[in-house]
Amino acid sequence: MTRSIRLPQDLDIRRRELGLSRLELARRCGVNRVTLQRILSGGRAAPLHSTVVAIAECLGLEVVFVQKADPESMRRAQADQKARKLVSLVARTAGPDAQDVHRPEFEEMVQQTARKLLAGSQRGLWSHR
Repeated sequence: MTRSIRLPQDLDIRRRELGLSRLELARRCGVNRVTLQRILSGGRAAPLHSTVVAIAECLGLEVVFVQKADPESMRRAQADQKARKLVSLVARTAGPDAQDVHRPEFEEMVQQTARKLLAGSQRGLWSHR
C-alpha cells in the first residue's frame, strides 16, 4: 500500500512505531543527533535530500517523487504569472494614461503576452527577467 508521508511528523511517528530512540536512529542512519532532532521536530526548514533519504531508509521507507502537474500545465501557469508581472510593469512605467488600463484590456494584454512567452524560448519563459 502506498501513501504519502508528511515530513517531519510521519517520520517521527514511524520512529516511535519501531520503538527507536532518536539517538539510536541517528546512529543507525549516520546522521548527526542534533540534525535528526531538528528534522523530526520540524525545526530544520530545508534538510538535505540525502539526509531525509538516509532517515527514511532506516525507517523502512522509500522517498518517491510524484508528479503533481503535467509539464504543459506548469508552462502555462509560468507564462501567465510572468505575463502578469510584465504587463503590470509596463503599465506602471508607461505613464498615467497607460495606468488606467481597464480589467478586460489588461487581461487581453496578459493573454497575448503569455502566448508569446509560450511560443518563444523555454529559457525566456523561466528566466527572472
